[in-house]
Parts: sequence; C-alpha cells; structure tokens
Amino acid sequence: MVLGTSRGGFNLTRIVDAIERHGVGADDIMRGAATIHREVQRQRLAVVVAGIPKTVENTFHTAVEVAQEAIAV
Repeated sequence: MVLGTSRGGFNLTRIVDAIERHGVGADDIMRGAATIHREVQRQRLAVVVAGIPKTVENTFHTAVEVAQEAIAV
C-alpha cells in the first residue's frame, strides 16, 4: 500500500478506509513512521515525524506514564 502526501487538501475518510481495508495495523504504521523519520534525518530536513499509539498495554495509568516520558524527552 502506498500513501501519498501533498501540501494540498486530503480525504481523511479515504485514507483511514484504505488503512483498514489493507489490514495495516499499529505496528505497520509505527514502522512506516520510523522509516519516514530515518529518511528525513538522512536528508537533513527540518521535519518532525511523530507516532502516537492508540493503545498501550496494561492500564491507563501506565499509558499516562509512557506519554509523560515521551513528552519529557
């Protein structure tokens, strides 16, 4: 599956539907974000790539702790 980007408008519904239709899971999305990040670094671009998981194993308390640690970095 290929996701294209542009500075123009986008159809969020189509993007999310394609992700669901192709069975792309959170691990796939995070791996994709990591790959994009490496390329951004290689090109020395002033671009931020952020991946935010929708779920964290264990409890809500753990999720909050993990989020706070990530923000503090």
